Amino acid sequence: MQTSVADANQESGPDVDLGSLPVRLEFVLATHEIDLATLSQIIEGQLIPLAGDAARHIEVRANGKPVARGELVQLDEQLGVELLEVYRNILSEHRR
Repeated sequence: MQTSVADANQESGPDVDLGSLPVRLEFVLATHEIDLATLSQIIEGQLIPLAGDAARHIEVRANGKPVARGELVQLDEQLGVELLEVYRNILSEHRR
Protein backbone atom coordinates (compact mmCIF):
# COMPACT_ATOMS: atom_id res chain seq x y z
CA MET A 1 0.00 0.00 0.00
CA GLN A 2 1.28 3.48 -0.86
CA THR A 3 1.35 6.20 1.74
CA SER A 4 -0.25 9.50 0.75
CA VAL A 5 0.88 12.92 1.93
CA ALA A 6 -2.18 13.11 4.17
CA ASP A 7 -1.28 9.75 5.75
CA ALA A 8 2.31 10.86 6.30
CA ASN A 9 1.14 14.05 8.00
CA GLN A 10 -1.12 12.08 10.36
CA GLU A 11 1.69 9.69 11.28
CA SER A 12 4.22 12.46 11.96
CA GLY A 13 2.80 13.41 15.34
CA PRO A 14 0.88 16.35 16.76
CA ASP A 15 -0.36 19.16 14.57
CA VAL A 16 1.96 22.14 14.17
CA ASP A 17 0.47 25.60 14.41
CA LEU A 18 2.08 27.18 11.34
CA GLY A 19 0.88 30.59 12.49
CA SER A 20 3.23 30.39 15.47
CA LEU A 21 6.39 29.81 13.41
CA PRO A 22 8.89 32.65 13.80
CA VAL A 23 9.44 35.06 10.91
CA ARG A 24 12.37 37.50 10.84
CA LEU A 25 11.32 41.00 9.77
CA GLU A 26 13.91 43.35 8.31
CA PHE A 27 13.37 47.06 7.66
CA VAL A 28 15.73 48.15 4.91
CA LEU A 29 16.41 51.87 4.76
CA ALA A 30 18.50 51.78 1.59
CA THR A 31 20.88 49.70 -0.45
CA HIS A 32 24.01 51.09 -2.00
CA GLU A 33 26.45 49.29 -4.28
CA ILE A 34 30.14 50.06 -4.10
CA ASP A 35 33.20 48.22 -5.30
CA LEU A 36 35.41 46.16 -3.03
CA ALA A 37 38.26 48.68 -3.20
CA THR A 38 35.97 51.43 -1.85
CA LEU A 39 34.62 49.14 0.84
CA SER A 40 38.14 48.31 2.00
CA GLN A 41 38.81 52.02 2.58
CA ILE A 42 35.83 52.93 4.76
CA ILE A 43 36.69 54.27 8.19
CA GLU A 44 34.86 54.86 11.45
CA GLY A 45 33.03 58.19 11.40
CA GLN A 46 32.79 58.30 7.60
CA LEU A 47 29.50 59.56 6.19
CA ILE A 48 27.84 57.48 3.49
CA PRO A 49 25.16 59.58 1.77
CA LEU A 50 21.71 58.16 1.09
CA ALA A 51 18.97 59.36 -1.24
CA GLY A 52 17.05 62.31 0.18
CA ASP A 53 13.81 60.31 0.23
CA ALA A 54 15.29 57.10 1.73
CA ALA A 55 13.22 57.44 4.92
CA ARG A 56 10.04 57.32 2.81
CA HIS A 57 10.99 54.09 1.04
CA ILE A 58 11.58 51.48 3.73
CA GLU A 59 11.41 47.95 2.35
CA VAL A 60 9.95 45.45 4.80
CA ARG A 61 11.24 41.91 4.30
CA ALA A 62 10.03 38.69 5.92
CA ASN A 63 12.76 36.05 5.95
CA GLY A 64 14.53 38.03 3.23
CA LYS A 65 11.51 38.39 0.91
CA PRO A 66 9.89 41.80 0.29
CA VAL A 67 6.38 41.92 1.80
CA ALA A 68 5.67 45.64 2.21
CA ARG A 69 6.89 49.21 1.75
CA GLY A 70 6.68 51.91 4.35
CA GLU A 71 7.89 55.23 5.69
CA LEU A 72 10.06 55.88 8.72
CA VAL A 73 8.07 57.76 11.38
CA GLN A 74 8.59 58.99 14.94
CA LEU A 75 6.31 57.35 17.54
CA ASP A 76 6.73 59.30 20.78
CA GLU A 77 10.25 58.30 21.89
CA GLN A 78 10.88 55.57 19.31
CA LEU A 79 11.07 55.06 15.57
CA GLY A 80 8.53 53.03 13.62
CA VAL A 81 7.57 52.18 10.06
CA GLU A 82 4.15 53.18 8.76
CA LEU A 83 3.16 50.69 6.07
CA LEU A 84 2.16 52.38 2.83
CA GLU A 85 1.82 49.28 0.66
CA VAL A 86 1.48 45.62 1.59
CA TYR A 87 2.23 43.10 -1.13
CA ARG A 88 -0.85 40.89 -0.67
CA ASN A 89 -0.12 38.62 -3.63
CA ILE A 90 3.11 37.44 -1.93
CA LEU A 91 1.32 36.79 1.36
CA SER A 92 -1.54 34.97 -0.38
CA GLU A 93 0.83 32.64 -2.24
CA HIS A 94 2.28 31.40 1.06
CA ARG A 95 -1.17 30.57 2.47
CA ARG A 96 -2.02 28.10 -0.30
